[in-house]
Amino acid sequence: MRPSQRRSMASVRISVEPEREVYAPGEEVLATFEYEGLSRVVEVEYGYACVERSLLAVGSHGGTVSDGASVVLVEDARRVRTDASAFSDTVRVALPEGLPSYEVDEPSVEYSRRHELFMRVRRRLAPDYEASRVLLVAEPQPAPRGRAVRAELRLGPTALELYCDSDVAAPGGELAVGLRNLGDERVRVRAYLRTYAWVFGEAVAGKATLTKVLLLDSVLEPRALTMTVARVRVPERTPPDLTAKLARVWTVVEVVRVLGPLALREERLGEVRVTVPYTGAYVDWLRELARGRRPPTARICPSCMRDVPEYADRCPHCGFELAARSR
Repeated sequence: MRPSQRRSMASVRISVEPEREVYAPGEEVLATFEYEGLSRVVEVEYGYACVERSLLAVGSHGGTVSDGASVVLVEDARRVRTDASAFSDTVRVALPEGLPSYEVDEPSVEYSRRHELFMRVRRRLAPDYEASRVLLVAEPQPAPRGRAVRAELRLGPTALELYCDSDVAAPGGELAVGLRNLGDERVRVRAYLRTYAWVFGEAVAGKATLTKVLLLDSVLEPRALTMTVARVRVPERTPPDLTAKLARVWTVVEVVRVLGPLALREERLGEVRVTVPYTGAYVDWLRELARGRRPPTARICPSCMRDVPEYADRCPHCGFELAARSR
């Protein structure tokens, strides 16, 4: 047998029982680590790890600074010194609770919290072999019962009353937002549902907007007696709240004052924090990533705020005519 044929028979494999797309926190799985057809082996390392990773690009002095970090949250690794050409071991792995899988993938920032099975075969005077497998660990939670929120926003002569019928924005659910002008001047305002993320590297940090959905765009008369109210649907792919070592993700209802003759300038008036729970819609998005297929680009109808097909000319829900999008 030629050397090239012997190399083609070498393999490193990781298998899991039970075999599923999604695993629950606290669940135990049997992971089998094996290799065969390898020579010059000196050590094999294998096991499980829950790891946070970040990557970001931050503009600085006309250039871009790239940074990243990695933190091991939980690890159960084993090392075996061996010179055998074949190896196999089965390990019982308990998946930790309170650390569900999470992904942020934006052009300027990336963050992940992943549950990984890994195997590294170190060899003497020969290339090492590695294999890994990512497990999707998630347990969708029902949306908590929210409570109504009122806030007074002031900036210079502008004074507004902001009302949200709930401080919980459940993806796929509805959220009612109201605004009332308390001042003496007529003012045009917009309200957005915005999700922000801070991602931390070794030396620098970067902030990014993950989602931005227009909730309300209206001209408010002075000293209004009634509120201007809009009821909208929260997009299903709104990322859930996150507080981790390398990232923070949160969602707010943000109100801005519209300025300029073309209404292109915006001045921030204030915001109200809302809770976004870890729901089944987000788990479905993670499942698509795990399959190696990115979901279609999210597109929201500005009239009814529902998800619409990426290249639709008209909203299938309310009939609103959409701007054309090139393919």
